[in-house]
Amino acid sequence: MNELPVQMHPRYAEFLESIRDITLRKTPAILEFGFHVWLKTTQQNEGEQLSALKRDLNIKHREVAELQKQLAIMSEEYERVTEKLETRKEFDFLDARIDALDSVFKLASLVQFKYVQDVTEPNESNFKVSMAGGHYTFGEPEQYNEFMDKYLAWLESR
Repeated sequence: MNELPVQMHPRYAEFLESIRDITLRKTPAILEFGFHVWLKTTQQNEGEQLSALKRDLNIKHREVAELQKQLAIMSEEYERVTEKLETRKEFDFLDARIDALDSVFKLASLVQFKYVQDVTEPNESNFKVSMAGGHYTFGEPEQYNEFMDKYLAWLESR
């Protein structure tokens, strides 16, 4: 096969630019040999760079896939919370009706005063209301005084 001279190679001008600062005598044989060495070294470096880029690209693809999974989870959670808020809005009108009842108070669940057996003192996180049948419910410490006022008023009215 008849090969073209190195001077015809598309990257020869790039090679010449890279050795421009060398002040030694450059014969055609030295230039040809130098070009082959430079080309081989450059191709190896480019191959290593390409491998590194492929590795980095694979890492980025995995990161994107993980972020997409997180986004899907967050999207589902957003939809769940939004649906819960909508459901809560639908039942807000019930709060006023429950507050108007003399014998019922809303804690974590509804408490009918006629079934109350025991009320614990509040601690830093909650208080407990025990009811007939072994059932119990919890209230927030901020609800304790309001609950006790309404419960005592109900007891006094009996």
